[in-house]
Amino acid sequence: MSETSSGKGGCLWPLLVFAALGFFIYNNHVSDSPLDEEGWVSHTEDSIITAQPGWLAGETKECFSIPILDPKAVGLVDKDVGYALSHISCDEGPEHHIKIQFFGRENQPEHRGIVWSCKKNADSL
Repeated sequence: MSETSSGKGGCLWPLLVFAALGFFIYNNHVSDSPLDEEGWVSHTEDSIITAQPGWLAGETKECFSIPILDPKAVGLVDKDVGYALSHISCDEGPEHHIKIQFFGRENQPEHRGIVWSCKKNADSL
């Protein structure tokens, strides 16, 4: 009977090691992962976004950003070349400096422009 109990407990160790390894990889290499590439990983960033006051909660808009490609410019915002989340243009509204939750890669130096699908929630973007 004690062999069966230790056998069941022994199965938990590999699962715990696997979970810890996954957590470590996620926290240290998430921006390089295929999950991030496919938009499965969220990033919350302070960004500047243009938005009309009439943008309703639940409404989705197509927005646009231009990655920062100049090494001097990215030094000013303390980001990597290709950082695409500093300024998002959704419409002709005024600029707002707010925290925004993004799905997708933060750095996209291979693109000259990125189209984002942005949804306004009741308390966030």
